[in-house]
Amino acid sequence: MATCSRRPRPRRGQATGQASPADGDASGGQPTDGQRSGSAAGTAGAGPTVAARVVAAGAASERADAKQAAPLAAIDDKSIRAEAERRERAAFEQAAAQIREAVRNDPHLADLAQQLAIDLTPEGLRIQILDEEHQPMFATGSAVPNDRARLLLQKVAPVLARLTEPISISGHTDSVVYRGADRSNWELSAERANATRRLLIDSGLAEERIRSVTGNADRDPLLPSDPQAAANRRIAIVVLRAAYPAHAMISPPASDLVSKQPPPAAK
Repeated sequence: MATCSRRPRPRRGQATGQASPADGDASGGQPTDGQRSGSAAGTAGAGPTVAARVVAAGAASERADAKQAAPLAAIDDKSIRAEAERRERAAFEQAAAQIREAVRNDPHLADLAQQLAIDLTPEGLRIQILDEEHQPMFATGSAVPNDRARLLLQKVAPVLARLTEPISISGHTDSVVYRGADRSNWELSAERANATRRLLIDSGLAEERIRSVTGNADRDPLLPSDPQAAANRRIAIVVLRAAYPAHAMISPPASDLVSKQPPPAAK
């Protein structure tokens, strides 16, 4: 007679070794609050988010670009200054050549070529009109330019008018003491410089271009070794540079230098 055996039913409270969804996971397979918090903590500890990494990368890129741009900006600024100096020098050299040519081509001024000294200095384009023995630009003790000085300045003025830089004018005397009642070499040199200013303006130079007019008496001689030389009596017109170089640009041409020292003569 065959018999069948029954599997004994588990008693209440006894584990069967298998967890049912109802008994083992009340959420039906969804993560619990603890699991969610643990997962979140793991995510936070893993590093910055994508957005944060993008922002950080952008900031780093900006810093790198700024660091690279700094020397480039300095180079560009230096190049701009160098180009400005080059153009200004070319304009000054052209003006000097035009003045020399204008004097050379005028038969009334041909003999004044040796009394015109033009050079480029760190300050700018300097044009000096020098006295020569027996050929002064002003009568003795006078601040009125003679006819030759007027004609020479009338040749200089149109060339200066084509430039844009400011201009300074200074008067100089030799060391011979001026024997005036109320005047000295200071007044005489200042009055001659101012007379030059007026003549340049009358010849077409804009008055607002004049930066300064000074009288230096005998304190800045052209020929220090011979303070009474006629060449020390002069008018200096300087077209001031807009871009100052760090060093003197060029030396004056040999033809522009006074190579002789004439004997002293009274003003």
